[in-house]
Amino acid sequence: LDYHLDSENDPSPAVRSNYGQYFPQLTWLDEEWARARVENIFGGTRRTTLEKSAWSAFLYFCRPGTNMLNLLELAYRYAVEHVALLPDETADGFDQGTRLAQHVITYYVWGSLEKNNLEDMLSEFFENADDRLRSEAIEYAGKFTDGCPNEERQSLSSRLTHLWGARRTVVEEAPDNCNFELEISAFGSWYVSDVFDEDWSIRQLAWVLQSSKKVRSAHKVVKKLANCSDKNMSTALACLKSMMEGDSEGWEISSWREDVSHLLRRCLDSESPDLSAQAEDVVHRLGARGLSEHRSLLTEADSQ
Repeated sequence: LDYHLDSENDPSPAVRSNYGQYFPQLTWLDEEWARARVENIFGGTRRTTLEKSAWSAFLYFCRPGTNMLNLLELAYRYAVEHVALLPDETADGFDQGTRLAQHVITYYVWGSLEKNNLEDMLSEFFENADDRLRSEAIEYAGKFTDGCPNEERQSLSSRLTHLWGARRTVVEEAPDNCNFELEISAFGSWYVSDVFDEDWSIRQLAWVLQSSKKVRSAHKVVKKLANCSDKNMSTALACLKSMMEGDSEGWEISSWREDVSHLLRRCLDSESPDLSAQAEDVVHRLGARGLSEHRSLLTEADSQ
């Protein structure tokens, strides 16, 4: 192994990539050997073609692991610092930036960054990554809510709401939030989760839609809006109006038909005249865009 690590003996990127692909196994076999050769395998303050090949293979094949973060701190830091220079998606769909985002977010959710005093790695990633990669990070963070055990929900919710609060502050303080549209639209995957407090999540969704008019997982978002608690129906309707404005061609709106009708019916039947009036306005807006099937809701409301 040491012989082939010497580029004078073996200058093949394919061979060097094996060191990255099997680095966790090499660590398991002899951690002292692996630790002593991290810089030889992955590079230090700069990376050659061979070292880039090893790092790319590590990201492609290896999952995050707390011992990997400890061993590869400098390699991760280098990658985060130069995330804007990572190559585009390869022909087989591999995207180094996205995989790096997944690793960093995983370490954050696990609490590994905090335990190793590496919290700045997360903020540095968001500072250096473009809007697309930041959105991938936020989207991936939301996936940790899927199937989250009850005993871990409070901890996960606390950690993710802290992350979102920090990112929202950055967006609000930025001179132009257009550079953050993809990132904040990824909140859709968070909103549809049942891990977060409903009042908090719908307020954040409203802020996202006021800023960008777009949100990921839109069909799931509308379904959850339609079934929100009565106290949040006004906010839910405002969110729906923003989503309608963001769907200029109307293709998405038509696919939300049943959930939109359910939310509008609830608003029209409410005891609040103002909320009923707002719902009626939405019905007319939909009709003006060729979606006239919702007008029957007005007849139903009048007959009650």
